[in-house]
Amino acid sequence: MPNLFDYTDYRKFLQDYQKEEHAKNSYFSHRYFAQKAGFSSSGLLANIMKGRRNLTDALIGKFSRALKFDKKEGIYFESLVRFNQAASIEDRNKYYSRMLQAAPLKALTISRERHEFYARWWYSAIRELLNYYRFKDDYRALARQLDPPISSDQARDAISTLERLGMIKRDAAGYCRQTATIITTGERHERSLNVTNFQIAAMELAKESLQRHSNAVRDISTLTLTLSPASVRKARAEIAAIQKKLLTMAEEDRDVDAVYQFNVQMFPLTKIEKEK
Repeated sequence: MPNLFDYTDYRKFLQDYQKEEHAKNSYFSHRYFAQKAGFSSSGLLANIMKGRRNLTDALIGKFSRALKFDKKEGIYFESLVRFNQAASIEDRNKYYSRMLQAAPLKALTISRERHEFYARWWYSAIRELLNYYRFKDDYRALARQLDPPISSDQARDAISTLERLGMIKRDAAGYCRQTATIITTGERHERSLNVTNFQIAAMELAKESLQRHSNAVRDISTLTLTLSPASVRKARAEIAAIQKKLLTMAEEDRDVDAVYQFNVQMFPLTKIEKEK
């Protein structure tokens, strides 16, 4: 059976489980699994794997018993199902944390660190800061470089995590430097959670910036306008284009002295009519 702890999508796990079992046992079928799990519908497994049905509380237990999970696997599977089916970011974070707690220490190591990285805005800020700031051992000074400032312990944890992820390393003199490593956001469900956590933190910082920073060092503006579906697609393309231009500008800049956060938000304020 596939290693459950390698998955952050329970439907993908069930698909791989079905393929593996069918390859080993020609008699394995949806009907056979239904009998093992104790439910009557032979099409239920297919509907769940394809996303047409969700696992209910009662079915989670039946599936766990049919899959012969031990206690930790059962806890992980239940948390995984609830994580995938959660509607709110609060619930998704709650169940993802339970997944990390239930998984063996060596399993999901990168996921733990990746989740931590995206949940704290100052990790990415410190990584960019080290592009020009000479840091060795003074965590207090490093913490005070950020705006808003963080604690010395938070700065120490950030350096430790960035080193473990291979995103920074120390040179011969002991100073921390950026590496070329780019952290990935993970599988589909995990990626969505990581990105959402980071975006929430970034938007909170933007809100605070309205009072913390003068107009001379920030640019925050808003527009309210009407757009057709075609114009929305064009607007998204224009946003992507300016992001690429800014990334190129940053890569070519040789006189940097600050780290900036660039946010763009475009979202509907009214119900969207079905696209014709």
